[in-house]
Amino acid sequence: MFILIGIGYTLHKLGILNKTVSKSLSDILINLTIPIVIFLSFNKPYNNIDATNLLISFVFSIIAHLLFILTAQLLLKDPIDKNIVAIPNSGFMGIPLVSAIVGEYAIFYISAYMVVNSIVQWTYGYNTLSPHNKLSLKKLFLSPLIISILISLFVYFMNIQISSIVTTPLTYLGNMNTPLAMLVLGSFLASSNIKDHLDELKKNLPPILIRLILLPLICVLLGFFVGKDLDFLRRIILILSASPAAISVALFTEKAKLNSNRASVLICLSTLLSLFTIPIILEIAISFWSL
Repeated sequence: MFILIGIGYTLHKLGILNKTVSKSLSDILINLTIPIVIFLSFNKPYNNIDATNLLISFVFSIIAHLLFILTAQLLLKDPIDKNIVAIPNSGFMGIPLVSAIVGEYAIFYISAYMVVNSIVQWTYGYNTLSPHNKLSLKKLFLSPLIISILISLFVYFMNIQISSIVTTPLTYLGNMNTPLAMLVLGSFLASSNIKDHLDELKKNLPPILIRLILLPLICVLLGFFVGKDLDFLRRIILILSASPAAISVALFTEKAKLNSNRASVLICLSTLLSLFTIPIILEIAISFWSL
């Protein structure tokens, strides 16, 4: 994944993967690839244990996001900083990471996290950055991600088996998720001039450290009280919660006519540092949970 990010970075510097192309690839990821990946994860026979674990994942996801919001409200004042802390990049970064570390089957449970993540993004995140703008719930519930999850839930609980004629081409499209996401992240990193903001590093570090270190460590602590039979679920939630800030924060900040350049820098820094913090957090979790 790090190599793929480096390739995306290089392609941007060469002028091949410019902002316009990156934006188009991001749209493909958000509106097509990620929804397909989630839909395919539900294409399996209904099982009471899986359904129960999906509900538990949903509860864990709610607790995690409430923790994010509470921490942001207590420790930070700037609305951009609050969004950096409250909204992890569960789609672009989370899905590839969890798939690689836990396994492809884990995407089934990620859907619960992403529902909560999307709701927080369009409620708390949107309202924090644009308190005077009316929230459009229509945009939330008509988003391809939410529509995909609702269709997936219907297919799963109705125990409908989709023909391979449909799933085979969808699988080809879904397989693009990780490489596309990493290329876009690499291009995003290359397009943000981090050097110009290094003199403000002290101001930028607090929300990044909270997002990448404090919150994941709290999740590690909470995971200690979860039964070992749900170890795979607490690993999924931890990886998603340890992910860097969501790219959408920069888009929301720009729409709110705030300092979107600073938001981009915070996202880039958190993404770069997460390449080191996530493995460390996972090692701490594995050691602590085995006690």
